[in-house]
Amino acid sequence: MFLKGSNVRVLETGFVGRRRYVQDGLSVLRGKTGKYGLLLRGPAGIGKSCLVGKLVERFVDKELVVFHGVVTEADVILKLRKLIKRLGYKDALAILKSNDEYEEKIESLFRTVFKDRVSTIIYFDDFEGCINFSWVLGRLL
Repeated sequence: MFLKGSNVRVLETGFVGRRRYVQDGLSVLRGKTGKYGLLLRGPAGIGKSCLVGKLVERFVDKELVVFHGVVTEADVILKLRKLIKRLGYKDALAILKSNDEYEEKIESLFRTVFKDRVSTIIYFDDFEGCINFSWVLGRLL
């Protein structure tokens, strides 16, 4: 099956042997550990996307934004705009439409809308070929 709103394939059944990782991930996503996110690393084909699928299916109350492969500033703005537009937050749309620099827009969104109103899982998938992974994280976070 595919993760909601993406082309990321995950197993619908038959996912076994990752109970500890699922439990650790759930505690982070529930905010019990004082951490703000998860980083799953490893070679292609070992089940990272399936693990994320298992975590995401437990949080139907959270919004999901998926980035696949190389990510640009335009990709981030476009996907966040779609999410915010669907949720109807005009103040957040005003932030995205402002003439501020990209970094300022993202910081402002995370300081306001994502902190107080929108509970979101942002998932970056298939970075095996992405040279600028640290750039993407630095720009987004």
